[in-house]
Amino acid sequence: PWLTFLTSMFPVLWTLINPRTAKEIAASVTPTDYSVPSHSALGFVNPARYGWSVDATGLVNAAAMSNALLVGIQARSSIRMGPGSFSYKPSAELVFTVDLIGSGFGCTSVVCDTSSYSGRFFRVSFAAKFRDFNMDFRPAVIGTGVFISDTTASSITGYMSVERVGIYGGGK
Repeated sequence: PWLTFLTSMFPVLWTLINPRTAKEIAASVTPTDYSVPSHSALGFVNPARYGWSVDATGLVNAAAMSNALLVGIQARSSIRMGPGSFSYKPSAELVFTVDLIGSGFGCTSVVCDTSSYSGRFFRVSFAAKFRDFNMDFRPAVIGTGVFISDTTASSITGYMSVERVGIYGGGK
């Protein structure tokens, strides 16, 4: 009985230790895993706080990354993915105005399911950068998986970059 009681208290304790932040509230995002520290504690957004996991479905991970991006924009903070292979099945393009960083080339892999969505998956915009991860588009399609924003010289507010990112299965 005591063990059951204590185990049932963990979610409540985690919400006290890592409460929902003002930036999450401003982004209208509620964490799904309070055991993962917030951007305020880490100095970056960890998408695992919103459900991003190697065990999650592509749809869950797409929602988690979307939520991490909303919080990252509010907090003006980078998003950092842990190591592993993550399935990703979006229904729309995500426009990154904050950095998306993996755990290293070959350590973090985002496997993009193109079976039901063939538009742009990710757009790198403004002063954002993508760094240190792999993307694999399955099944391989002709299209643009990662798009570096088209812009005019007068509207550039910084630089956009893709560093040590492997992109496989896309047509261009």
